[in-house]
Order: sequence, then C-alpha cells, then structure tokens
Amino acid sequence: MPVVAVLVANESTSDVVASLIALHGQSYGALRVLIAADSQMVAEVEAMIAQDSHHLDIVAEVGSATLTDVANEATGLVDGDNGLFWLIESGTIPEPRALHHLVAELLEANAAVVGPKIVNADGENRLQAVGITVDRLGERVEPLNLDEADQEQHDRVRDVLAVDASGMLFRADLFRELGGFASPMSAGTADVELCWRAHCAGARVMVVPDAVIARPHERIAALIASRSASRSQVVRDEVDTVLVTASAQQWVARTLQIFGVSLFQLILGVFLGATRPPARRLAAVLSAPFRVRSLRERRKRLRPLRSVSDAEISSLLYPISSRLTSIVKSRDDMLW
Repeated sequence: MPVVAVLVANESTSDVVASLIALHGQSYGALRVLIAADSQMVAEVEAMIAQDSHHLDIVAEVGSATLTDVANEATGLVDGDNGLFWLIESGTIPEPRALHHLVAELLEANAAVVGPKIVNADGENRLQAVGITVDRLGERVEPLNLDEADQEQHDRVRDVLAVDASGMLFRADLFRELGGFASPMSAGTADVELCWRAHCAGARVMVVPDAVIARPHERIAALIASRSASRSQVVRDEVDTVLVTASAQQWVARTLQIFGVSLFQLILGVFLGATRPPARRLAAVLSAPFRVRSLRERRKRLRPLRSVSDAEISSLLYPISSRLTSIVKSRDDMLW
C-alpha cells in the first residue's frame, strides 16, 4: 500500500536532513516524501534536496505552524484515498523498520490509525509516549512525557484511545472523511480528538511498540511548556472533545458527569489546597453555551460517520473513579 510521509519542516534544515535520511532508509519500499515548509524555509529545503538526485521528494509551501494544522494543509495537496499518510516532525528519527511495522499491523488488524513507541533521541533510552490514555471526562491520564526507562514494559500491540500525532500513520480515506484534525486546538489535544472521532466511526486505533521513533527531548519540553501557558484552553478543548464525541443519547448524561465530578473535586480541593484543576474544568463546562455553535457544527459533521455506541468505546477510557484520587496527587502539581 502506498505511503506518503508528510515531513513537517518546522525547525532548522539540519533537522530536516536528519529526518530525511531516516525516511530514505526505511525498509518499506512504497514510500514518497512530501516536505511541508513555510515560506521562509521553502527555498532552503528545495536547495538542499536538489543536491540529491536519487530521491524524488516533493516540497510544498504551507502557512500553518502547528504539527496538526500542517498535516491538514499538506494532506490536502495529495490526491487519492487509497493510501496512507505518515506524519513526521523534522528532527525525529524513525528506526529503519518503523514504517514496515506500522503498515503491517494496520493491515493485519484492519486498523485505521496506528502510532509508534516514541523514545528520547538524546541516547538516554527513555520513553516519551506509547499511546495515549484519556478518562471519560476528556483528561489525559499519563503525563505528556512518560520519562520511564525503556525496559520493554509497554511492548505490546494494543488498542488505545489515541496515539501521538508525531509518527501517526493513518488511512487517507478516513482522514478526509473525518475532516482531518480539528482546528484551532491547543497542543496535544488535536490528536486525541481525531482518534476519538475515528473510534466513533468504527475505526481501530492501535499502538505498535515495535515501530520506534526517536524524538528530541526539547520537542516534548516545548509541548509541555505550550500546554502550561494555555491551561484553560487545554481544558476547554478536552471538555469540547467529550461533548463532540458523545452520542445524542449520552450527551446530557456526559455533560452532567463532567459538571458533577468537577464540582465534587472543587469542594474536595478546598480542603486539600488544590482547587485550580477542577475550577478550570468546571468553568469549561459552564462556558460551553458560548461555544454551542462550534460544537453543534462539529457534531453535525460527525453524525453521518458514527457507527458504534458509546459503550463500545468506553472500554478504552479510564474510569471516572480515578479522578477522585488524582485530586490528592494534583495538590503539589504546579503544571495544572
């Protein structure tokens, strides 16, 4: 099956070179590379690849800044729905058989979205991400940077709620049916939202730990810093993801769940000195009527694609009960 790797040239040309070398070294043969660069980098990238006549890489100018917005813009330049898109940040280094493992598992398991194991590129053998877990109220369970020693403790192919946008491989037809990543979205939420909608459409999302991609530590640090600087927006995006993906039958119940649990956490937080996280989530629920037009449009686009019930997705979501213990841990958490 043909694969188009969308290489997002959002850093220096040396990072682009490092990722291109890794892409050209992939054992999977049916691979083409589309380098998406802004106007400032296009000339540099074109001059760089002109020196290598062995590869027919394509350079496309994009105006977006974020990884997911670039993916939306770049994939719109590619015709056909029979192939796969592979989203690669410049500076990240896929191992030679990474794409082979991703495509093989996608085809064997009839999945629509698969993602790799992401490790630290700085040689410390530390894990950054192996799939994404989200609770029923939209909040990520694990930290953005696992920062665990990679001892193969997560090396099991499994269904997950979402995978990181960096290194994500997805079916072109489903990506276009879903309308791509929602935008604008805060850092680290668009990938969860897309994968959740894919589940609603009956698609499988899987993590494939045999496919390994190394990502510089500064990239994940920048992502964490971005989320820290826009905490209220992150929470609103998480709440809106739940409100968009909930079925019509469960929409009211899910809204009341978010409100009730957040209110309880706020009351509990008063005694523990940790009121900010539940207060932000409560504010996000109460302000939802001001975003009702956008929410209605997003739900309308998803409605004809919805083919599974909420119950079929719920097994991939972390239980709400875990939130009632997390408030204690968040007391000293300065990030939120």
